[in-house]
Amino acid sequence: RFYVESFVKILIVDLSKDFGGASSRVLSLLRYLPAGQVGFVGLENSPVSLAAKKLSIPVHCISSSKVKPIILWRLIKIIRQGGYQVIDTHNIQSKLWGSMAAIVTGKALVSTLHSWYGSEHKSNSWRGRFYTHLEKHTNSKLSLYITVAKTIKEALLESGFQSSKVELIHNAVFIDSVAIPEYKKQLDVQFAIPGSSTIFTAVGRLVPVKGYGALIRSFREVAFRYPDSYCLIVGDGELRKELNEIIQENELQNKVYLLGYCDHNTVLSIIKSSDVFVMPSQSEGTPIALLEAAALGKAIIASDVGGIPELVSNGEHAILIPPSDHEALIQALIKFADNQNLRDAYGKRAQQRVQEKFDIDTMINSTYEAYKKAWKLHQTQKKSSS
Repeated sequence: RFYVESFVKILIVDLSKDFGGASSRVLSLLRYLPAGQVGFVGLENSPVSLAAKKLSIPVHCISSSKVKPIILWRLIKIIRQGGYQVIDTHNIQSKLWGSMAAIVTGKALVSTLHSWYGSEHKSNSWRGRFYTHLEKHTNSKLSLYITVAKTIKEALLESGFQSSKVELIHNAVFIDSVAIPEYKKQLDVQFAIPGSSTIFTAVGRLVPVKGYGALIRSFREVAFRYPDSYCLIVGDGELRKELNEIIQENELQNKVYLLGYCDHNTVLSIIKSSDVFVMPSQSEGTPIALLEAAALGKAIIASDVGGIPELVSNGEHAILIPPSDHEALIQALIKFADNQNLRDAYGKRAQQRVQEKFDIDTMINSTYEAYKKAWKLHQTQKKSSS
């Protein structure tokens, strides 16, 4: 599927504890980049590390925690012993350690941004301010940024970063829908959800920015009007207890289920067995879960934020609603709950959109070209400073 002559050797660093859209992109890169030219660094027993171990690539589990200083020295050793030339970091903790390792080893540094921290964590929050500050102040040896959405690129440029050192490369997916098994039987056994039900599914970390509290509250109206409707939320995170409390407060214990973390194949099976994919986020890059739902031909409800409008158009491929608009979310849920033909029409158009515009080969080739560009820029900068 993917051929390119040898040029650079890349080390991808993802020190995330939970599995998210960034992890999906990382695994696609590890799977499809040229054999023998890519390695991976992650945390011990993290979902992305466990998935990476199933691939035929070098995988280094560097620590049980992303804040241990020993990470730096282990990372330096891995870079030197593996002969890596480009270090690609995929979250702020990875960027911190990767930037220092790049300085010590003299290698090229790439930062792949999956969101803009000021938007994801709110610019006035301590975490939003701290992460944005840290991102900007770990760039002394940065050769290139890769952003997954136009809005992230624009935020970078507004912060004063050079446009020549920012590449926009959207996420992409490759899914063989026929090969993905159905999950309806498991849903019936686990939750007594009949196969004829209308199932709304959301996928992502249980964090405030995903808007799952609003989804649960909005679903109460849908469950009242359409008793054969159910809502599944796949993922884990800090808000699990709070979301369970919201479910109980709204008497939705038999209508809304938190499924927790599921491996990628199970997630795809759940989406395939669903009728509507819902993403009520307050901030997003170009969410891979949404692309996967579209590739599986599902009707989509999503917030009109971040890179989502770059993926799907309102009224054609999805229903896009203003973020945090409770009434708009209720109306969108009801609209799809009441009309299977409408769901099918939206799903078909979304599927065609992904097949035509978000091809995995394009993403892989573009990313590899970006790595080559970063290495060339690094070598040029090194010569000019010597």
